[in-house]
Amino acid sequence: MTKKKTRQSYEEYLNEYTTPEIALEMTEHCWAGNDKTQKQKNWAKKMAKQSKVGTILRKLDPIQFQVGFNEWVR
Repeated sequence: MTKKKTRQSYEEYLNEYTTPEIALEMTEHCWAGNDKTQKQKNWAKKMAKQSKVGTILRKLDPIQFQVGFNEWVR
């Protein structure tokens, strides 16, 4: 029996297999349109240092998170 793939498990998967360096680079992508506030940018940098790229994507770039999740499920 296989475990059902959920958005939460995808977020945990991204967080587990990401290094802080990759996470910091990903945060730059999340505010490429510059529509994020300084508070959001600071939060993203803090999360990136903890390698939480899944959480960053889910909160700041939900469309990209959903696209990645759909691919991961297949």
